[in-house]
Amino acid sequence: MLIAQEKKKSNISEYILYMWHLEDTFRALQFSEEKVWETLSSKFQATDVQKTEIHNWYKALMEMLKKENKLQHGHLVYIENILHELNQFHFTLMQEPTQVQYHQAFTNIKPYLINLHTNPEIGIHHPVYLALDYLYSTLLLRIKEQKQLNQELVAKISSFLKELTLRYHQYERGELTFE
Repeated sequence: MLIAQEKKKSNISEYILYMWHLEDTFRALQFSEEKVWETLSSKFQATDVQKTEIHNWYKALMEMLKKENKLQHGHLVYIENILHELNQFHFTLMQEPTQVQYHQAFTNIKPYLINLHTNPEIGIHHPVYLALDYLYSTLLLRIKEQKQLNQELVAKISSFLKELTLRYHQYERGELTFE
């Protein structure tokens, strides 16, 4: 909860990745409140009251996953909505001639995303989802100490998401406007 709140304010891309990781962690812990307490909630350096608040937030997330029938896979609807908003923002930026650096960052990954987009195992998704999913897959492989994905592409996607996130938060604060 504390980490998520901070990430949502400071780095929307990391927030989404963090939430995806929580979803998968809950699944790995079989939605057991006790296991979530032992593995996550109790590990925070916080007061007992804060730990209980965090644990209640985790329980609420697990309940949402259950209600949305996302026990095996998939993402919470509200996270999907944030992704949709972020993707719409991406398309807005792509239409802005003043966003040269952003256009370049996207151009650097576009061929790879087209390749991922046409992969039947991945399905059809928008560019922002594909970029985040590639990074998330890289993180999972790193955690499992398995084969690493294309590190050059990871760097390019990270750069693209950094540019997107920077502009998204500038826009949210009213520091970036469009005509």
